Formats: sequence, C-alpha cells, structure tokens
Amino acid sequence: MKPSRKRVWMYEVTVSPLAKNDLKGIWHTTFKKWGENKAADYLRDLDAGIQGLISNPKIGKSRDYIRAGYRSVQINRHVIYYRLEAQTINIVRVLHERMSAENHF
Repeated sequence: MKPSRKRVWMYEVTVSPLAKNDLKGIWHTTFKKWGENKAADYLRDLDAGIQGLISNPKIGKSRDYIRAGYRSVQINRHVIYYRLEAQTINIVRVLHERMSAENHF
C-alpha cells in the first residue's frame, strides 16, 4: 500500500491600505468603548480569522456582485472581504456587519 500524500498549499496574506485603515479604526473604536484589553482581544480574533483563511481560502462566500473574485468571511461583528490571486490572499476591506459593502468599494 502506498503512503497517502496530502497536497499542501501555502498562501501569503497581504492587507490593502484600506483594510489596514479599517483595522486601525476598529481598534480605536473598540478601545474608546471597552478599553485596551478588549480592543487587543478583538483584533486578535480578526487576525485569527484572517490566518484561518490560509488553510481554507475558499471558505468565504462569493461576493462577485461587489467585484469579480471577491469573497468574504464574518468574524464576530465584522466582515473580512478578500480575493485570491495565485498563492496570495489579498485582504481588501474589513467592514462592520451593518455597513453596506457596495458603498465601500
């Protein structure tokens, strides 16, 4: 019997300038409302969600109605919008679940 081989894909994650600004804004808003520890915890949750995409990048819902190739995954109260390009996961925005995505791209 041949040993089974598992194909491993390695993805790089990039974060757009807009998404970086989104994350800064999320931190500041959370900090003002609930303090530094909660802000740090929340950003860690978002980062864990982003890192989770590395092992399963197609888990997100298709968002072709926003732009062709866009996908999203929700982490807590925020939605991470991203697109796959070859071996790269490009994080394009991180928006609150109540924000209309169509108005922010």
